[in-house]
Amino acid sequence: MFSTAQPGLASGSLFAPVADMTIHSTINSERRIPLSSQPRAVANLLRRIQSEYREMPGLKLTEAQARRLWDIDGRTCQLALTTLLEQRFLKRTSGGTYVRGD
Repeated sequence: MFSTAQPGLASGSLFAPVADMTIHSTINSERRIPLSSQPRAVANLLRRIQSEYREMPGLKLTEAQARRLWDIDGRTCQLALTTLLEQRFLKRTSGGTYVRGD
């Protein structure tokens, strides 16, 4: 067991309070670059989608729901879903939802 001897933490706690954390957005809303034009970002997105489908085996999403869930634009969403369909990781149901392909 890990032990921390920091004040304010329970004995054996692995987590420390965050004192002064600021998160800055890297997206300029006026000049937002579509994620689909960034290959590394698309690869990361594909891994994230696959991970979420693995963690939630019954997950069923429409394209619109997927866009909202992963906060991505329509073109990027279509690219990601099409790629995962071609890889047979996902399949599209007759009702238009995307589910695991296995």
